[in-house]
Amino acid sequence: MAEVKNAFIKSKMNKDLDSRLLPSGEYRNALNAQVSKSEGSDVGALENVLGNKQVSDFGLSISNLSSIGYLSDEANSMIYVFLTDNDTNDYIPTGAGSNHYVVSYNATNDTSSILVKGAFLNFSKLNPIFGVNLLENLLFWTDNRNQPRKINIISATESAGSVMDVGLSAIGNGYINSVYNTQNQVPGGVGKGLTVSVTTIGGTINSVTVVNPGNGYAVGDLVNILGPGPGTQAVISISSVFYYYTSEDNISVAKYNPYEAIELYESSALSPGDYESTMKDVFSIAYPDGGTALVNGDQSGTSINIDQTNIPVGGKPVTGQSVSKINATGEVTDLGVTVIPGSSSTVLNVSSSISVTDDEELVFDANPYYIPNYKGDPKFLEDKFVRFSYRFKFNDGEHSIQAPFTQPCFIPKQDGYFLNNTPTEGDEQQAYSSTIIDFMENKVNKIDLKIPLPSSVVNLSNSLHIEEIDILYKESDGLAVQVVETLSNTNNFGTSEADSLLDVLTYEYESQIPYKTLPSDEITRVYDKVPVKAFSQEIISNRIVYGNYQNKHTPPALLNYNVTSSEKSDFNLNKGSAQTSGGSFAAGASITIYNASGSIVVGSLLSSLYPNDSIPIGTRVVTTDGSTTMTLNKDVGLSSSILIDFNLSGNVSDSTSKVEYPSSNLKTNRNYQVGFVLSDKFGRQSSVILASNSENTYNFSVSTAFSPYIDEGTNTYDWMGNSLKVLVNDPISPQSPNPVTNEPGIYNGDASSDDYNPLGWYSYKIVVKQVEQEYYNVYSAGAMKGLPYNYDTFDITPVLSENTSFITLLNDNINKIPRDLSEVGPQDKAFRSSVEIYGRVQNTSTSNEQFYPGRRSFTTSSVEDLFGLFDVQDFKGKFDEVIPITNPLNAFHGFFKSDSDPFIAEISTSQNSGLQFGVNNSFTEVAGSGDAKAVGSNVITVDLENVVGTIEIGSSLISIDGAVVNGVYATSVTINGFTTVVFNKIISYSNGDELIFSQQDFNDINTLAVFETKPVTSRLDIFWETSSSGLITDLNDVILYSSNAGSSFVGWNDAAFDEGLGLDDPILGTQATRSDFFIVNNLGNAITLGANDTFDITSVFDNVPGSLDKSNWFVLYEPNGPGNGYNIKVKQNFVDNVYYSSITGSNEFNFSFTSVIDGITTRYNEVARLTNLPPIMSGPGGNGTTPTPAVNYTATGSTFPSYIDTFTAVNGANTLGGNQGRDITWSVSAVDSNNNDFSFAFSAVTSQTNELSTCELRNVAGSPIPVGTYTINLKCLDAGNAFDEIVITAELGVIPSRVYDFTWTYSLSATFENLTTKRATIIEIDAADDPLGYNGWYIVASSWSNLTNGVNIISMKQQNECSEPLYFYSAGTLGDVVNNWQACTTGAYEPKTEASVPIASSEFLQYGFEVIQ
Repeated sequence: MAEVKNAFIKSKMNKDLDSRLLPSGEYRNALNAQVSKSEGSDVGALENVLGNKQVSDFGLSISNLSSIGYLSDEANSMIYVFLTDNDTNDYIPTGAGSNHYVVSYNATNDTSSILVKGAFLNFSKLNPIFGVNLLENLLFWTDNRNQPRKINIISATESAGSVMDVGLSAIGNGYINSVYNTQNQVPGGVGKGLTVSVTTIGGTINSVTVVNPGNGYAVGDLVNILGPGPGTQAVISISSVFYYYTSEDNISVAKYNPYEAIELYESSALSPGDYESTMKDVFSIAYPDGGTALVNGDQSGTSINIDQTNIPVGGKPVTGQSVSKINATGEVTDLGVTVIPGSSSTVLNVSSSISVTDDEELVFDANPYYIPNYKGDPKFLEDKFVRFSYRFKFNDGEHSIQAPFTQPCFIPKQDGYFLNNTPTEGDEQQAYSSTIIDFMENKVNKIDLKIPLPSSVVNLSNSLHIEEIDILYKESDGLAVQVVETLSNTNNFGTSEADSLLDVLTYEYESQIPYKTLPSDEITRVYDKVPVKAFSQEIISNRIVYGNYQNKHTPPALLNYNVTSSEKSDFNLNKGSAQTSGGSFAAGASITIYNASGSIVVGSLLSSLYPNDSIPIGTRVVTTDGSTTMTLNKDVGLSSSILIDFNLSGNVSDSTSKVEYPSSNLKTNRNYQVGFVLSDKFGRQSSVILASNSENTYNFSVSTAFSPYIDEGTNTYDWMGNSLKVLVNDPISPQSPNPVTNEPGIYNGDASSDDYNPLGWYSYKIVVKQVEQEYYNVYSAGAMKGLPYNYDTFDITPVLSENTSFITLLNDNINKIPRDLSEVGPQDKAFRSSVEIYGRVQNTSTSNEQFYPGRRSFTTSSVEDLFGLFDVQDFKGKFDEVIPITNPLNAFHGFFKSDSDPFIAEISTSQNSGLQFGVNNSFTEVAGSGDAKAVGSNVITVDLENVVGTIEIGSSLISIDGAVVNGVYATSVTINGFTTVVFNKIISYSNGDELIFSQQDFNDINTLAVFETKPVTSRLDIFWETSSSGLITDLNDVILYSSNAGSSFVGWNDAAFDEGLGLDDPILGTQATRSDFFIVNNLGNAITLGANDTFDITSVFDNVPGSLDKSNWFVLYEPNGPGNGYNIKVKQNFVDNVYYSSITGSNEFNFSFTSVIDGITTRYNEVARLTNLPPIMSGPGGNGTTPTPAVNYTATGSTFPSYIDTFTAVNGANTLGGNQGRDITWSVSAVDSNNNDFSFAFSAVTSQTNELSTCELRNVAGSPIPVGTYTINLKCLDAGNAFDEIVITAELGVIPSRVYDFTWTYSLSATFENLTTKRATIIEIDAADDPLGYNGWYIVASSWSNLTNGVNIISMKQQNECSEPLYFYSAGTLGDVVNNWQACTTGAYEPKTEASVPIASSEFLQYGFEVIQ
């Protein structure tokens, strides 16, 4: 037989062409078939497609659960599937829509596991997961809804459904105390591997504990307890199970961001109730003013002989110092006595009797933190300004970014104080002699680093999968970040059981050297470059690459805060305590408190350690005066006289710097610009946000503040330094995310909340820009104010040019105030200096004092050596001879080290005497007298006896026996049993005359003065990270609890917000049943606006990119008057423009609001989602009507391409808006009477206006379709996938009642000759009710055999024309139609004969019949 073979190599189904016209390689129709892709000889062959079968339902019986993505790991025969039942864009915390799963199926052993489950997965069917990749054991995915995520499939599989706790459902019998296996009873249960230990009483089980948790179980699973061994019928119920991944924190690709700096304060061991710095000197045995001595012999009493005294200041014990001794183990033991007057370097007098032994070492003012045999290096930190931080290492080998560093851990030796033995000996003298401060070295050698944690120590591994903590170290003059030690999660990071329950980990740093340096790319990594969300994901060279992503959040443009600099605040952790008389108190009831201490303010959280107190979590103070009364936000039960603790959440308002950093100070005479950096929980940071230009309050400025030098009003003895203060006036808002602006809202990590928002702003840190950088302190031996000598008067007075001061430049001071050498000649000796300086400590004649320059600087007008600047070497003063500089009679002798011809800086100060610096040159009157031993006449010498006072070279002879003498002074003075004086001039005297002398010794200027050079201004626009950071929720709480300002909304319900709203209709509820919303404060109480308060809609945007503000479409109003809630009604613009649209994002309206209440501005964001109303179709009813909505009916039509009927439809938009015809689509499906698909043969030809959508239903088949009854489903669909549909029963073509093959024979002449025959087919149509008007008799002028040759459709016409083709019709009788046919024949003569042969219906019904036009 002939073989027909088709190859479908085009792999194309073609239903448009007649089957006779199909090109080779195409096919007309196929079911469950595929074209082979083989490269062999059977390419293009048609093959069966394998069918599907269910292999697993993963033990889940959740309705409406669908897959939104999958990954097939063919290499390991694994399939990973993402399941959800959420059909919306919303986050649904519980019930339908909250069921999300990541599951796996092992095709090898036909097992499945739930890897991750929970509402926190936040899947949606509207966001299918296209980006799924497996990289080694890490499964990555992204859905463009949540942030990119990943899990370790090994960890997830091994722990998925691990049993944590069980309950006993049936006790069974015959058991013994042993370990038993189990078997899951629950149909479809997939748990396995659980083993339990049982205890029994009389063969029945008494208790069950988990030995091996197995995996794959679900809460409520029933499990049989099986052998080996005896026992039957015992059943346990799974009470709780464990999954390795339980929150967003441990599935996100971006890792948790440690936002808090290490704390450096702790409760004081020396003074209970107080706090102290954790930076300590544990190596020094005594305080700086103390020391040691050895006991000289065994003694008892109050007077102890000592030797080898080592007390740097004074050299002997000082009255009031405590006395301790070192015991045999090296520890310091307090003897309980103090030093009393009369002590010396060899004798110690104490306040009460003590017993000591020879060579015992005594300690005066012992260091209570001293650790004998300290293992740390006491000198390692001496010359360093070190800062510390930390970072986490997670179980997948990744590290977090670095936490903020501490401030420099530095406390100077002697706590920064100058210690002087005498006014001229000690640290001050050393400072101006060497121009450096020797004791300005770090005394700290042990630091307890208090590392704040995101959970308790014991829970770090479970909550965030943290395996290690790196302790980081950075020196001020280095770029490297080093690791001091890595703490492993072994035994809860080495903590005790009690400490493991704390959320602070204490690490003792003991001056050890770091053991490794971080790579440079980890040092500069300040955030993880993981998108906020991404649509696509792929692996390239073992790297995950994201595409079509949002890479950051949109931060607030400005924040409302003010900045000032002032003295450090007292230490305050905002904690308090009080007692009550006890009782049960309802929320809002007044409660009397007493013995209140510390800080008790609105918003304080209550807690109590007393077990009988009933204080719900989150109980806060609503009102209080801080000492006598309070009201609370929850019902409580309190015990009488029991101490209740009060604590503000977080550390926002804490002030700790006085204790934490006792020697740190905000540099004065500087400008500081303070900004905020916001971060989500995973380290995505904002740019620096500055302050809005709000009015100054409480002497606070906006983001830039100037820190002035302290003034006379500051008590310098109590002053601990300045700090920057930031006053945040408004909360950081809005609370909810805004998808239009990409503002993420505020973090809410509660997955059970409707407002769950894991990617909201989580933390803040304060950053500071300070461009005035490098500067020097100039330590000088004092400044001389005014010219040293007045040559006009040959005296120092009157002092000239007191607006000029002179200082000696030695050592480093020469470089700190450098000479300008750019434009000088080779002979120049005087130079100017461009360095500006500020006076800080001013010398006096006997000591020094604080100088207060304000903002005025001094300029250095010249720098020149002393001998060049002044006439030093030729100075005679009042005398005739030159006085050498070494002689105190030389007016320039007072300059420090004047004999070495030092550089002198001439400084221009001020005409204002209060701003002039230093002391005038001065002298001391030195008087003496003596009696002449003999007579002298016109001699230059005299021998004196009975000498009183001082007679020195340069002493002027004032008088001889009362007679005044001028211009005579001593040039030589020798003492050899008597005093011999040689004069510059001859004198005469008698024996016994009294000679009186006087001398003016110019005083040395040698008390410390300090200047500060003007800092170098950096051009780098850099904000520096500080150690000030915290949670945004805590910051907002402090602001909102301190006022009645708005915090959030309650009652927002947009369920009735639909496209059909009319003018002035509310969007929240209906006119009859409104759903008004309220502004509430942070305590949840509704707010009524005051006279100066405002609340407005600030913008309304849909989610269409580039759309305009639509706030003029809505009006905010109070339906029931002030204080009774708000609603929003629509304006005509809404009616004119809104319908449920197919444009993505157009049906979600993001409302932004702003309230100003009690002067505090809060922003809010709420989303109103437009509800779609179903469309309504209108169409023919088959009886001359056009019902709305359309109804099912019967129609008739042709099998040829032709029009059938017209239909219209409108969407659910308001009828007055003119948008009812928008976004309606039509679809048609059809089957014939045998249920064969004939959808291809029909089409909805549509036309649209804004008001109406019109559809013409047509037969559009490429060739006539078979006559018959077709069931046509016509559907109109709107943009929300709502639809209206009808069923049209279409009778196409006609079905004959009878068919005849007809023969007519007649003669062509009247002579009965030339007979001829004509053939025709007669068809009768006799349809019930004649729905198409086709009933009657038809003739087609062709025999049946010819008419049916090669055709499927037989056409007829209702006409009687004698031109070809010949069709005839009669609505009457068979004879009528025959007559009509025969009438077209002329010249037909008798004999005439007719014959008809009926065609069986089984034969003619094989063909289609139609009446054509």
